[in-house]
Amino acid sequence: TVTVTSAVLTGIAITPATSTLAVKATEQLTATGTYSDGTTLDLTRQVAWKTTNKKIVSIRQNGVATGVKKGSATISATKNGVLGTATVTVP
Repeated sequence: TVTVTSAVLTGIAITPATSTLAVKATEQLTATGTYSDGTTLDLTRQVAWKTTNKKIVSIRQNGVATGVKKGSATISATKNGVLGTATVTVP
């Protein structure tokens, strides 16, 4: 007997995992999902992007981060309850 099931999202990696941005500079972050069958998929435009401090780093829903002022913030990408994080520093 063979049972076929859909692959389940098991992890999200944000690239780059750490970065430094000047004030007003932008950087494209990418979210790559890893599935239970070992496959990966670019989820950049499918995840919910958030920042822990929008006064330091803003993040658009297409994954573009912008340095706002000096400090550090954690950027998260979430889909189906699976979370990936990255750290962005503005010197």
